[in-house]
Amino acid sequence: MQARFTSSVGRRRVLAACGALGLALIVPVVVHALPGRPSANVTFAKSVALPGVILPAGSYTFEVMPEPTDANIVRVWNQNRTHAHYTGLTMKVTRPAGASAQSAFSLGESANGGPRPILVWFPANVSDGYSFIYQ
Repeated sequence: MQARFTSSVGRRRVLAACGALGLALIVPVVVHALPGRPSANVTFAKSVALPGVILPAGSYTFEVMPEPTDANIVRVWNQNRTHAHYTGLTMKVTRPAGASAQSAFSLGESANGGPRPILVWFPANVSDGYSFIYQ
């Protein structure tokens, strides 16, 4: 069945929707190049887990996405930033008193020898960390 547009209003709506979709596909590629956001390059010797994702041993880039609202969104890229393995909401938590200012991760216990879950990421030289939300 072929769609027919009988008015210019219908055509404008379709063009607007296509334009919004195109922008949504382009923005993530452009946004990750913006400076000034917490990020960390890390290499894991063993597999680790994030909500709904297992990251095999290897190198990754963790970064906080721009905050158009009060959301705390973290994205995890492969080493070359060509593939996003994870994008999700987090909760801000305060770095424990006396903890190193270097980038660090808090890991949970693994179930049955599986990958250990990353509970919190503390970016370097930032007072807050990002707690991943598991359900």
